[in-house]
Amino acid sequence: EAAFIMERTHEAYRLSPNALFYLLYKLHKNPIKTRPVCSTCGSIAEAIGKYVDELLRPMAQSQSSYFRDSTAFKQRLDKVCLPPNAQLFTMDATAMYSNICSEAALKVLSEYLRR
Repeated sequence: EAAFIMERTHEAYRLSPNALFYLLYKLHKNPIKTRPVCSTCGSIAEAIGKYVDELLRPMAQSQSSYFRDSTAFKQRLDKVCLPPNAQLFTMDATAMYSNICSEAALKVLSEYLRR
């Protein structure tokens, strides 16, 4: 693990050690709003992020709510039989992770990774 991170960190530092911060404009909002993005592609943090992703991916994929991509989600929806009077709706999520207790989440992740 350490060798992987060291190799990737060295490679990233040679290219550009910094993450890139930019704003995406939400033109469909009135008034126009922005969404902040911090891209770590090619930065020092990318190697650590890939390592953490590799560790946590099995845990995420074992959840019943997991789907690989939008195609897999669509295939799952195609199998759902709804009653004739059912209504579908969508929602826009905001501040999705502000209600997660960081201490509890870290405890669960630590227990999982120790297995």
